[in-house]
Amino acid sequence: MRGHIDAIKQNIETITGVRGKPIPQLATGASSDDITAKVNSILSLLQNTGQSAAKSILPPDPTDAYFQPKVWVSGPDLVLGIGQHTSDSFTSETSMPLHIACGDGQIYEIQFNGVAAAAASGITILQPNNAVPTTNLFTIGQLFGSSTGSGANYSTGSADSGFRLNAAGSLLVATIVVSVQTVNKNTKSTYISAVGGTAIDYFGDEFSLWQDTTTVWSSLGTIIQPNAWTGTITVRRVA
Repeated sequence: MRGHIDAIKQNIETITGVRGKPIPQLATGASSDDITAKVNSILSLLQNTGQSAAKSILPPDPTDAYFQPKVWVSGPDLVLGIGQHTSDSFTSETSMPLHIACGDGQIYEIQFNGVAAAAASGITILQPNNAVPTTNLFTIGQLFGSSTGSGANYSTGSADSGFRLNAAGSLLVATIVVSVQTVNKNTKSTYISAVGGTAIDYFGDEFSLWQDTTTVWSSLGTIIQPNAWTGTITVRRVA
């Protein structure tokens, strides 16, 4: 118990405006009432730092409305705060808009869980701003295994219609980190994909860097898969 309280105290002291404020001390052999009183004092300090600081220290409360999934219905893209997420289900789709507004310096995590339909060639991509980039040169890096072997690839001038998320096929399961920066726009995908159906045809890591350094990335974009895809995509803002 004491170790946990000391950890909370240490976190509090890292917050601007709180360092230097008196932190209640816990004497050796303190009673349960003393521990409760100290915890209440620490929580009081947390409240004085504001909601955003408290959320960076305490684990998310699933009953807190801030952390409930946001749902896009129509109109402008959703704006997610740090820690917030949205989840959407798709049935037999190849084009899946995310409806997420984004801005410079933000980081997002996208998670896939689904199945693909009949076999088709191609790759899965994320089209930033929901369109094929006008300046469409990308630097890509691949490490992958497949049903026919394994491989690696690196290219500095790949003419793609979006960020590559895999080596081939449609994503079955994947976690993708998206870094939104005007001068350094990139994605990193760890995935399992299939050329058709639910068989695992490819697995690996895929890195993609958009060489454009001037276009503003304002909408996270649209996922394009080569096969009709059914499943759930969850997007969480992490920074």
